Amino acid sequence: TDTEAADEAFDAQLRGRFNTGYAAGQAQHPSCDRETRRAAATVAARGQALARRLASVMRNSAQDRTMITEFAPE
Repeated sequence: TDTEAADEAFDAQLRGRFNTGYAAGQAQHPSCDRETRRAAATVAARGQALARRLASVMRNSAQDRTMITEFAPE
């Protein structure tokens, strides 16, 4: 179906971008030294902050939908 084709295209795009980023990171940090560990910690902290923001947005969105449903006229 069209939906499955779109999912396959998105999956291919996601894999391609991941692989490109992975190769770039590997080229930038070919060995595991202090700088590499520091860079990994920085990226992990940014990922955690992003996950917290996304979770907050989703939580607020769910609460908003609940409030709209509760107060909607019947």
